[in-house]
Amino acid sequence: MHRAQKMFEEMIAKGLVPDVYTYNALILGSFGVGDTYKAFQLYEEFAGSGLQPNVCMYTILIDGCCKQGSFSRALELFKEMIACRVMPDVATYNCLIHGLSARGEWKLAIGAFREMVSRRISPNTVTFNAFIDSLCKHRLTSEAEKLVALMEECGKKPDVITFTSLLHGHVLEGRLDEATVLLDTMVQKGIEPNQRSYSTLINGYCKSGKINDALQLVGKMRNQGLKLNDVIFDIFRNTLSNCENPDEVKQIISDLRDER
Repeated sequence: MHRAQKMFEEMIAKGLVPDVYTYNALILGSFGVGDTYKAFQLYEEFAGSGLQPNVCMYTILIDGCCKQGSFSRALELFKEMIACRVMPDVATYNCLIHGLSARGEWKLAIGAFREMVSRRISPNTVTFNAFIDSLCKHRLTSEAEKLVALMEECGKKPDVITFTSLLHGHVLEGRLDEATVLLDTMVQKGIEPNQRSYSTLINGYCKSGKINDALQLVGKMRNQGLKLNDVIFDIFRNTLSNCENPDEVKQIISDLRDER
């Protein structure tokens, strides 16, 4: 980011006029390093020069605000872009919906979703996944499943992210049997579970003391050609403190490490 800023200053010194794409890149980079103040300083500098921010700039700003937890500011920017006749696109709505639903602001998130549809902007898989993930994290998996049904009705196919969110929801709510069936359903639909999918269910099994079931999933992972990552090793290590047979788990960890 420092190098980009230096290049920007050199452009100005040479009399070159940076365009909206240059500013977008710098604003995005500022958010990337957690410098919200700099991001808005650049935005105000751009707007103050009499140039019109485009949809990409507003989307970057809204996304950055949501990720920083500044939801009121994100909503202000959204209203501002509408007032300036800069029409939001699917990416803008996705950022807003994801930020609001992650916070549990369902009414506002649903309002944004409905407005999106009313503007004839079709929700995509990312839109639905944002809602589904947040619902599952808030232990509202049954509602998330209804949204998956709507997703399919709209012609959008659930993907590995969709199913992994549902797996997480079932595990959080203690429904390991449903999670196991869901994992099989993924495979039947031709969607290969990834490391996160497996680690989610392995974590649920280990916390419930079902070590053998967890190890069966490890076997499925290997058959699929997936490697064991640090997350899965940490899950087994954390099991030691709540396990009736810690020596057995230690041996399992040792065996898994040898086979890695």
